[in-house]
Amino acid sequence: MAVGSISGLGFSPEALLQMLSNMVEAEATTLAIIHIFWTFSAILLVAAALIWLAPRPKRSGGVSIGH
Repeated sequence: MAVGSISGLGFSPEALLQMLSNMVEAEATTLAIIHIFWTFSAILLVAAALIWLAPRPKRSGGVSIGH
């Protein structure tokens, strides 16, 4: 197993557990960031669709001089 080969390199069981914990935490962080990315992508897609489907504003009577 991997534990036997890593512990053969001189790592203590506590060090092995810490390495495993660090790897799990890194993977969890990566998955959380990916989840946030897809959530914001969906929100922006819905917002873009709502803007595209919104009714156009009515035009004013004419061109005004000035501001």
